[in-house]
Amino acid sequence: MRILNRHSRVVALLCSALFLAMIPSWVSASSLMLWPVRPVIDAGSDATPLWLENRSDKPLTLQIRVLDWEHGEHGQRYALQSAVISSPPLVKLAPGERQLVRLYNRVPVASGQEKSWRVLIDEIPDRTEESSDSDSGVRFQVRYSLPLFAYGPGAINPASLSSTALRDLVASNVSWNIANYEGKPHLYITNHSSFNWRIDSLTIHGKNSGSTRIGEGLQGYLLPSATRNWEIPEQEERIQAISFKVNGTEIRVEL
Repeated sequence: MRILNRHSRVVALLCSALFLAMIPSWVSASSLMLWPVRPVIDAGSDATPLWLENRSDKPLTLQIRVLDWEHGEHGQRYALQSAVISSPPLVKLAPGERQLVRLYNRVPVASGQEKSWRVLIDEIPDRTEESSDSDSGVRFQVRYSLPLFAYGPGAINPASLSSTALRDLVASNVSWNIANYEGKPHLYITNHSSFNWRIDSLTIHGKNSGSTRIGEGLQGYLLPSATRNWEIPEQEERIQAISFKVNGTEIRVEL
């Protein structure tokens, strides 16, 4: 497995952050609509559909790639892979045209396991238009990034769980601690379960100082058997509990 260079990882991470903030089942940018934004390859299947629609008045050329996705010690890591492919890998859309793309997993996921990837969709600039715009400024390439999950036989897909079952499974499979990183306090949360957690409303609770929200809105995914960290304010007293939501279900964990 080849790790992408630092520049590629940073670009992919920025794009990931954009789409993690998207709540609907579809996303509409200025020129492209795509859905679903959280595609899944269910157990017993080897593919899932992804729809692309050109909402602009100009032709679009799109390249679709799939990268391995995992959590490193202090960030997310992306790597080239060959297990999952996009068919077709290159799409040309006329204005108003819609195209079905299939994401194929050629390596079955083990029983009880979840596997994660990132789907990158790059708009390839039109060379003719690029030349005509060269005097008016810089033309940026647009990139979209979607999570992709696949499940082996008997694996738990969190979307299929009731709120009560999800709360019980997360609460019994989470651990957390506070530690310094680069001289600042950080909250570390570990997911000991077999499925991803889509986290938002992350909050720390002190015994007397009340509650402090960490960041705003969605905080991204915490993948199975992985740890993520968040910088937190200096605390005058010991943190007694943390709370967060997973797929909209609130979880509270005492120390």
